[in-house]
Amino acid sequence: MQQEPDSLEHKKAILAYWTLVEFFSPYILENALDGKQHYQKIYADEPATKSLPWLNAPIIHEDDPTTPFAKGYHIYLGLFSVEETADRARHVFTKQPSQWQSVNWRSCAQSATTTAFARLTVTTHGIPLIGSLSLSTLPWAHGRLLEENKDFINIEQYWKSVNRLLLHLREEFLQELPKKLMKEPKTESRYLDLDSIFKLTEILYRWAGYKPTGYPVVLLEPLSADTTQAAKEPKIASERDVPILNSFYTHSSSHFLPSNGHRANPTS
Repeated sequence: MQQEPDSLEHKKAILAYWTLVEFFSPYILENALDGKQHYQKIYADEPATKSLPWLNAPIIHEDDPTTPFAKGYHIYLGLFSVEETADRARHVFTKQPSQWQSVNWRSCAQSATTTAFARLTVTTHGIPLIGSLSLSTLPWAHGRLLEENKDFINIEQYWKSVNRLLLHLREEFLQELPKKLMKEPKTESRYLDLDSIFKLTEILYRWAGYKPTGYPVVLLEPLSADTTQAAKEPKIASERDVPILNSFYTHSSSHFLPSNGHRANPTS
């Protein structure tokens, strides 16, 4: 039965539609980053000797007030083009996936709107603050589309997938990171090297079911921070505490009602 334009059901349908649209809207790196600052891009074919800025951080003397746990960088993991993703999706919907061809965006003069699978804060000494992880819903939804699982593109399935991802990161990935002395005499911690960054990105590709090619694997954004102040890492009690990596997501208007104390966290 067709809904009347002014009916409550019609208005609810519009709200549900825009909630879903906002949920899967990408985070635009060009809008988020200061174009005057230098950002380091790392590609999958980089040599193993590629230097990361925190690998040069010296061991801190025990009398030095500096802490290795001060926030130092945002790392954007799994960069890809919004335009290419949309173009591939159009081919899938029109039943012509074989006619889609990837573009070498590394050498292409055409400008592309860049987004990422995730953002993570890393300390001045390369220690990953997993509690700061924020995820993009777009590559996950795109992966469901490519796997012909369009019926699974909904909010609840997304949170279930995030729960599985968190378990993998906590129980396997973090335990396998290299460890070194950060501050004398005995402050050691696990840190990210180039190999572990590549592994983390591959984990995100498998989580999403989609792997872009020809883009930087990582973009490093230097942060200004007080090196004597340890970063406060957010606590992730459940998968719904992982912020969505976009600019304006609010989950749904019901989360603003007094009867519901939980609300999804937007990332700006």
